[in-house]
Amino acid sequence: MQIICEAGPRIAGLSDGARFVSHIPHFDDEPVVVGDTFVDGYGCSIYGSVLQEGSRFRMWCQTWPRDYDGTDSLLVGCLESEDGLHWTKPSYGLIERSGSTANHLTNLPFHAPSVFVDPHAVADQRYRGFGYLHPERATGFSNIQVPGMGQTPGYYTAYSADGINWTVEPDPLWDSADVIAAAWDPWFSDAGAARIALKRNGLSAGLFRRRFLTSEWCHGAATPEVSAFVADESDDQAARAHGCLSADYYGVSWLPTPGPTVAMVWMFRHIPPMGRSADRLWNYGSLGQVDLELRYQPERGGRWLSLPGKPDWVNAAQAPEWARGCLYGRIPRDPRGR
Repeated sequence: MQIICEAGPRIAGLSDGARFVSHIPHFDDEPVVVGDTFVDGYGCSIYGSVLQEGSRFRMWCQTWPRDYDGTDSLLVGCLESEDGLHWTKPSYGLIERSGSTANHLTNLPFHAPSVFVDPHAVADQRYRGFGYLHPERATGFSNIQVPGMGQTPGYYTAYSADGINWTVEPDPLWDSADVIAAAWDPWFSDAGAARIALKRNGLSAGLFRRRFLTSEWCHGAATPEVSAFVADESDDQAARAHGCLSADYYGVSWLPTPGPTVAMVWMFRHIPPMGRSADRLWNYGSLGQVDLELRYQPERGGRWLSLPGKPDWVNAAQAPEWARGCLYGRIPRDPRGR
């Protein structure tokens, strides 16, 4: 697959009448996965990853149990499919909930988990995961209650031979907010690397906003993070056009290609009432809708660009009734990043 954008080096110019467009994706009338067990009875969401491995698809998703207590869920299920549309929930017998281990939960104790296959890793570390973890809240996970395990909340990493049984590395890699996304990019340098987007919060254009930094992971180490996605007044203007007050970025997900890298930005558009920081000095968005916008990076390490006018790729109002409110984006890929 080759994606062409207006900043592409292969384009010398455009003839009259030519324009670049982003096509709106098709929505099925019904969701492909629903929460129909105790461990996902409150809901399941694509805080997670979808990989194609040979003829099989695997999905790591966040599950919200029937007795959900309002805190960030640390439960991660793994589903399987032959076509990406019809999914089964194998029983792994690892995590007990409601008196039973007969469920599809892995022992990856992450909020907003991302999973990819690391082609450079040894066999028992073939799968690599990133996510937010508050160790003190990870009850029922024997792989957390081990000597030397840190107790600091943050973005952690873990590894696995099969994507089901995980070893969590003892200390966080980064301070955190709550959402992180990682995907393997085989075209990043000669060796390839995982592209990582991690949420941090900070001041921008008079509001305390969610923003994203990026890093790369290769050969067991991460590069220093750099600022990449920061909301500004133009995002606020687009929010007001939708009847909202302001905007920031709730999440970012990747589509690496041999040419540009495409990102789906989860555009969080705020409605009143606004939240207030603990010291009462700054407002921040706490209610609203999440739409999807496309950004692209013509060259690795370069600037992130928007389509003219920053149009929505998908607006929540265009989704079926079951999907309205908040749209989060993930892109299925095989272990080589395609």
